[in-house]
Amino acid sequence: MPFNFFIKTIRKEVEQLPHFLTLKQVAHFLQVDYFTIYRLVVIGEIDATKVAGRWRVPRSSLLEYLERRHPFNWKDSF
Repeated sequence: MPFNFFIKTIRKEVEQLPHFLTLKQVAHFLQVDYFTIYRLVVIGEIDATKVAGRWRVPRSSLLEYLERRHPFNWKDSF
């Protein structure tokens, strides 16, 4: 139950964001450094597209990243 509540809360917050976000907007939303987001985009952890030489992250990609990174999705290593 807590997992579903968390995901629903995150979805509501993400759905209020623009359809495409700059790396700076994603960094602000996640409260991390710009270069952290840039690195995640470059290594393919977060899907993004370059438009006119600038990165844009679809909000659906941000949500997918957050769902993948949630601790309830981690497989037990025991």
